[in-house]
Amino acid sequence: MKLVATFAVLAIQASTYANPQVQPLRDSEIDYGCGCSFQVPRKLGPNGPVVLQWEQDGPANIRVDGKLHKLKVLALPAPKDQDRRQRVGDKEVFELFGDSVSARAECTVTRICEPEDESCEVTIYKAKLTVRTPGGTRVLDAWASCGC
Repeated sequence: MKLVATFAVLAIQASTYANPQVQPLRDSEIDYGCGCSFQVPRKLGPNGPVVLQWEQDGPANIRVDGKLHKLKVLALPAPKDQDRRQRVGDKEVFELFGDSVSARAECTVTRICEPEDESCEVTIYKAKLTVRTPGGTRVLDAWASCGC
């Protein structure tokens, strides 16, 4: 019986430490401008803490297990048919890679700018953010925005 209890404790400890912890970015780690930001939990929308962010053509910032990582955005959404506007429900995928951390953001458009609204330059998404490290994988439901 003691052997079974020992294995149960080890299994719980392994599951506790296997998944990477994704922490909010500090204000000094957020680049403000045109780009994308991901905030958790999804239900807080733009009021949630930013956990993944990048400026257009720049590296992405993510804090995992207490360390800031810079990720290269390698796969961006495929260009849309130029005759078709982006629509609510469209899917976009972002792939991001670094030395010891990678991430995949599977996004679904939830709000777009109306064509006549010249002041609107942002698309809103609900996203599934998967963060991988050598120690494990963490999946987060996020609210995201991309634009200027």
